[in-house]
Amino acid sequence: MRLFATLCLLLASCGGGVRMPDPEGTTASNDADAPADVDAPADVDPPDDPVVDPTWATFTKVPAGRFRGQVYEGDWGIVGDPCVIDDGAIFRMFYTCLGPIGASMCESTSSDGINWTPVASLVPAHEGLVLPGVAGAWDDQLETCSIVKRGGTYELYYSGYQTPDESGQRAPAALGLATSSDGLGFARAGTAPVMMPTVGGIDSDDIFSADIFEHAGLLHAVYAAWCVPGYNDGGECDQTPAIQLGGAVRQANGSWVKHDQVVLAPDENIPMMRNGVAEPAMLEGPDGLFYLFFSAALGEDEPRVTAVAVGASPFGPWDVNPQPVITPGGESYEACGTFAPEVLLDGDTVRAWYITLDNCHGDCPSCNFVACGCDGEFSIGYAEAPWPLFVAR
Repeated sequence: MRLFATLCLLLASCGGGVRMPDPEGTTASNDADAPADVDAPADVDPPDDPVVDPTWATFTKVPAGRFRGQVYEGDWGIVGDPCVIDDGAIFRMFYTCLGPIGASMCESTSSDGINWTPVASLVPAHEGLVLPGVAGAWDDQLETCSIVKRGGTYELYYSGYQTPDESGQRAPAALGLATSSDGLGFARAGTAPVMMPTVGGIDSDDIFSADIFEHAGLLHAVYAAWCVPGYNDGGECDQTPAIQLGGAVRQANGSWVKHDQVVLAPDENIPMMRNGVAEPAMLEGPDGLFYLFFSAALGEDEPRVTAVAVGASPFGPWDVNPQPVITPGGESYEACGTFAPEVLLDGDTVRAWYITLDNCHGDCPSCNFVACGCDGEFSIGYAEAPWPLFVAR
């Protein structure tokens, strides 16, 4: 999620954001224009093409009953962008948390993935905080995480940016990295980002919501690439669509090389994808296929949803399920969105954590928060589905 500290999504889940430009003939394949910094190394030969005409499994929400139905709310009522790792006896969930020192990275743990307890905080007034921003640095505000564990080291990736100035302008958000030996105490892996936006590219405005995963011995990333006309001072954005998914591969020397094609673009033929795609989560299945979950329904006054696509390669092309798999229900805590997923396969169960966005406790049924004069609250919901996610009819 972008600009979490504004209490709304830029693309108008709060009704007053930047209006999305109409896609011009874009599709859900990976053949759209994208920055070509350096050609990414070729992936290993993919398995056979995925089965077409699939039947998809159904996700069932599991209310915890601890709050209003969501599984985590946080002490300030504003948490989101969960990333979860199965760490043996416990699950660790990192998430964007907004509190007295701005947008930061917080952590909670759970034995069942549903009931969560914040870890010891670096700041007493802000529960679970494990990585704050650095005042005056490129990353004094932090959002959207991804967590991987390699060789006993936890790698926490995040998007960082400077606090906007009085006019609302700031430099583009970039990808940062902090590491830990115990999953609790994190230190930045340097003073500079590990991946920067490409001026004039699809991510020239921002890199957000990167999902990092290992494939064929290398770390891969899919992320929300932003280029919104007139938004910030990160460069001119005269192209459409304004938000789509990019990809990158980390090389042996630690540098990230961006994929030379768009991973997933909006599709005017699929209603929920007409105005963009965002916040990806990748699941590599035991069937050799890749399941790309993402946020959709990004239009004005349109409740956000979680969607899924399947492909034989981590960068597509994709067979998109035209119907969302996690949608807002009748409860006010999620009435305006169920999106920005994190997904894990746990035995024969696909587990999903995601942002829920409320409608001001029922006072804003339109989800147009500017018109309603209130701020929506962000929390974390949970749903699960049986494996396999889809089978041939």
